[in-house]
Amino acid sequence: MTNRMALAIGVSVVLVLAVTSVQAQMTKPFKMTISGAGNIPLGTEINGQPITLGICGGHSNLGGGTYDCTTTGYDIHTDWSPTGTGPCAGGLETQYLSIVKNHIIRFAGGDMLYMVPDLTAGPNYACYFPVEGYGVDVKTWRIVSGSGRFEGATGAATWELKGDFLPLGDPPEDVMFGVHRGPFEGYITLAE
Repeated sequence: MTNRMALAIGVSVVLVLAVTSVQAQMTKPFKMTISGAGNIPLGTEINGQPITLGICGGHSNLGGGTYDCTTTGYDIHTDWSPTGTGPCAGGLETQYLSIVKNHIIRFAGGDMLYMVPDLTAGPNYACYFPVEGYGVDVKTWRIVSGSGRFEGATGAATWELKGDFLPLGDPPEDVMFGVHRGPFEGYITLAE
């Protein structure tokens, strides 16, 4: 066999492997419903910020039946201010400046998804409606990996949770997010 033939065969094998690895990924919609309780103080701090815990559960289009999830960390946001337009019209709004949290979703079979906040990819704000006594929390998350069938997963999703808010201060310095529910949607790319 000549060097040219060996090189051609080697290049062909590399191309076939490259095409196979590209085809071995599948992107599909990520749709979940969330119900739970959030921002429960844990009594500890990181960088002077109180750490909170969110617990939740729901259903998903990803198979595996129901799931449970936890979110730990803290948020840094702008002061609450009245707004006359947009999703917080008639209420108070804050924009998240920094979100230092981890979100872990554990499916019934034990497979897990790991997510981190993404302030650049989508909306990240909260609304508080003092007269009505509820709030809305909107955060965009990036899927960074997983375990089991989600190992190597990537993607992004945004949740829009509506629920009970407990204002701390008047006007609120911060809001403890109580019982909440809502959609969590985006996309996920799975390695096959």
